[in-house]
Amino acid sequence: MIEGKEFLGFKPCPDKKNCVISHKYPGTEKFYEEPIKMIEDKEMAQAKLLGIITKTGGTVVEKSPNYIRAEFKSSVFKFVDDVEFFIADKENLIHFRSASRSGYYDFGVNKKRIGDITFKYHQNDYK
Repeated sequence: MIEGKEFLGFKPCPDKKNCVISHKYPGTEKFYEEPIKMIEDKEMAQAKLLGIITKTGGTVVEKSPNYIRAEFKSSVFKFVDDVEFFIADKENLIHFRSASRSGYYDFGVNKKRIGDITFKYHQNDYK
């Protein structure tokens, strides 16, 4: 997992406008997005996430039964964004953190990415 572990291994978002997370750390609520509601068992949830990551141009760099870490590169400048998912099967939720490695502002890219992944997940658009 990425260094600086906190909630489910996710470190808080820095005070930059280039991160979203499904956990409200004190003082960082502006980065919060609702976790993804899981609608099947964790094996299928993971399979769907892996398919969506690949389909949307990401590269899976770490994976375990409840955790996925992927990297997405921007098309022009090749900036890298790190995206993490934790499948909390007992809660029927998928928690996430999506953040740019560099820069201050991402023009909403990480928020849009999580929105797109959530939409594709619920539409079964993963193949």
